Amino acid sequence: MKIRTKITGMGLLLVLLAAVSIVGIALYQEKILERNVGAEVEQLVRSETSRVAQDVYLMCRAMQESLDQMLAHGLKVAMEVGIRQGRLDFNGPASFTWQAVNQSSGESHRVVLPKVRYNDRWLGHNTDLTVPTPLVDEVSELQGVTCTVFQRMNEAGDMLRVATTVPSLDGSRAIGTYIPRYNPDGSPSPVTEALLRGEVFSGRAYVVNAWYQTRYQPLWDASGSRVVGALYVGQKQESVTSLRRGILDIVIGKSGYVAVFGGQGEQRGKYLISKGGQRDGENILEDDDLRLKPFRPVIEKAPNLGSDQPDKAIPTLYYKYPWQNPGEARPRRKSASIAYFEPWDWIIVATAYDDDYAESRQRMASALAHMIEWIAWVAAVVIVLSLLIGYYVTRGIVRPLDEAMAVFNRIGQGHLDLQLNVAGQDEIGQLSRSFNQMVVNLKEVTASRDELNHEIIKRTRVENELRASENKYRTLFNGSRDAIMILAPGGRYIDGNPSAVQLFGCQNKEEFISKTPVDLSPVYQPDGALSSVKTQEMVAQAMEKGSHFFEWKHQRVSGEEFFATVLVTKVHFQDKVVLQGTVRDVTERKLAEEKLKRYQDHLEELVAERTAELDKANQCLQQDILLREAAEDKLREANQELEAFASTVSHDLRTPLTPILGYADFLRREYRGRLDEQALNCLAAITTAGEKMLAQMEDLLILARMGRLERPTEPVAAGEVVREVIGNLEKSIAESGVVVTYEPRPAIRIPEAGISQIFDNLIGNAVRYAGMKGSTIEVGGERKGQRVRFFVRDHGPGIPEEERGRIFEVFSRGTSGKKLKGTGVGLATVLKIARTYGGRAWVEETPGGGSTFWVEMVDVLTAAANEEEVPQGDWDVTAKPFTTSGRTGQKYTISRNADATIGRIVRVLPGRGRRRP
Repeated sequence: MKIRTKITGMGLLLVLLAAVSIVGIALYQEKILERNVGAEVEQLVRSETSRVAQDVYLMCRAMQESLDQMLAHGLKVAMEVGIRQGRLDFNGPASFTWQAVNQSSGESHRVVLPKVRYNDRWLGHNTDLTVPTPLVDEVSELQGVTCTVFQRMNEAGDMLRVATTVPSLDGSRAIGTYIPRYNPDGSPSPVTEALLRGEVFSGRAYVVNAWYQTRYQPLWDASGSRVVGALYVGQKQESVTSLRRGILDIVIGKSGYVAVFGGQGEQRGKYLISKGGQRDGENILEDDDLRLKPFRPVIEKAPNLGSDQPDKAIPTLYYKYPWQNPGEARPRRKSASIAYFEPWDWIIVATAYDDDYAESRQRMASALAHMIEWIAWVAAVVIVLSLLIGYYVTRGIVRPLDEAMAVFNRIGQGHLDLQLNVAGQDEIGQLSRSFNQMVVNLKEVTASRDELNHEIIKRTRVENELRASENKYRTLFNGSRDAIMILAPGGRYIDGNPSAVQLFGCQNKEEFISKTPVDLSPVYQPDGALSSVKTQEMVAQAMEKGSHFFEWKHQRVSGEEFFATVLVTKVHFQDKVVLQGTVRDVTERKLAEEKLKRYQDHLEELVAERTAELDKANQCLQQDILLREAAEDKLREANQELEAFASTVSHDLRTPLTPILGYADFLRREYRGRLDEQALNCLAAITTAGEKMLAQMEDLLILARMGRLERPTEPVAAGEVVREVIGNLEKSIAESGVVVTYEPRPAIRIPEAGISQIFDNLIGNAVRYAGMKGSTIEVGGERKGQRVRFFVRDHGPGIPEEERGRIFEVFSRGTSGKKLKGTGVGLATVLKIARTYGGRAWVEETPGGGSTFWVEMVDVLTAAANEEEVPQGDWDVTAKPFTTSGRTGQKYTISRNADATIGRIVRVLPGRGRRRP
């Protein structure tokens, strides 16, 4: 076969192979792309439905958290209205016969229970939602939730609804229904179990005829040992309209949607939210429609998915099945992602139809088909052009070759004097000139053929040895984990291994070689020297000593700096002297050393600072203790002088005042007929003023004596004292028409006379100034650790805020009491008693109107019994937390030296500064 045919055939064959390969690859890629597009569309559908299912799950969780907060606040409001502001009584004097209905089984029976009273009124037997019921309607209006008062029916713990805003199926109040202790299947009711343990129940619960998000608060009897009822607030789960509307508005693809099914119990398989709400309430497990059969396994598997966990994705289940909605002509292939919201027992199903995404797949397939057609046409055109070009190219190549072959034949016959005369600047012309030169040298080459062969063999052996050595070095060089680079003595990089390229952040070796050590270093080294100057010093030392090891601060191409150890070694390579540098990153070690040093310095500073602060605090404390002891001594002497003065003044003023009142009374009785009305009014004014002065002197004497009362060793029952005070005030209480309520007071080690004087003044003032017919005066108390608080609360006109700070002053009276009798000493006496026993007295506004007077005192013996032993040694300081007056703080005990046996206690309240020792 001639060379022309070979060249032309080879060119055509290469073009054909290229064209066929391109078309074949295009067809193959079309299949792969079509398959990948299908997989991507499938993944898109799966990702989209999974994301929507998880988003709906998060919507439900956010709504649940919002409901929990609303219900927690609602329960607080219910407790405030029902217990703290009002009075809920489960032991009324009268009884009522209920027809109690079990909300689970529907069974009913009669039960006789005491009437539950709220503020001394029976809650009633009201089934009409349009007729108000106390307490529950107030809470529902305030919070927008349903509210119920439960009464315990029996020892088993069944809870009866005696007042509620929860509707029954006929729209009436669901009173008379009760939550049984045990469900029909014998399992205990979680609600009653929590209530009987005295715990608050929070969560999803079945209420009358539907599922609610609920909170139940147990209510105790007066002794606090038995649960007698409960308060409930709840929100119907299906009434969360905003969440339902949001789920109905979700569209996946063109026609996909989100549906919600019940997972367990009575709502298992029931449509809770369907497309457009058309199938709400329908149970797909009970329907015989065969079209629903493929979807039923989802209901079985969904409750096992579990809930989301922190730092983990919400679990979902992906499922494909055929589905046909009412009104559709045929089933459509559908994909669904299922999530399970366990707190509401919701199976969330995010669905999408596969044919909604078919259009994108068809557009991609059409584009691929057009691309392959264009590739085929271009390949055909290239083949034709290749034939034409190949013909003319081979023609220009073959003609000079034919001439050269004739000359070659004659030279092969021994005619070495012939020359190949082919002109031209192309490769054939160059071949002709080279061939002529070869013929000239052929004679010389022939003569030294044996010598040339020997030299060739020797050179080949040396080259093989050099190649093996270079390969061994290159393997060690490239495989090293340390950065290794080759430098010229002038400082330019010649080579670098992959670790060096990676360490300095270069993209490739060419970029690394283009840098110098100065380029890969910051301007200054840590010692302040210029990197350019110090680089020359390091290179000079390596050249002088043969090797040099030092630490260096390098800089990556990105600008990030790091510390490294560097070993520079002088090496002879290819008759040249070069430097080999080995660099190792030690940044982490350097940072750890610096961090440790900073910590040590900071610790020393803190120790010195805290030592200075403690010394200063101790000096201030000692000075303050001395000043306070002197002030207490002066105050004690002043109180003694004040008491003696008050006693003297009271006795001296009573002596002339008694005959004045006697003569005024004698004149009014004996000369009533002789005196005119003006004179009689003057005598009455003298009597009134004298009696008021006597009362003021009596109160001043009481005020003076209160400072001398000694604390008893045994606690005084404050409840008995309150009962005696109310008995003494019975006449004025009856005249005013008020009701005084009180509960057992905490016992306290305060003289009985002091407790009696406190309640006599506070209850007497409440009757005089705030007593209105039908109103209530509440008396109560509580203990908080060492402190005991008493209060008297009225619902009268109240005290203006600007007067509350001065009504405890002697002879000070509020504007609301100007026309009523009073000496202006009673509240001052109360304040003095409170301060005498380490406490205080103040007044607050009663919610809804009125005033609440508070008196707080310290039970000293109890406090001393709870003191810890004072530590010994030079300035020993210990601390323990304590709570008082609703505040928390630290109690510090400080002792001066090893001989000290008694420390002084300083109490510090947050935000209030130092308090008394």
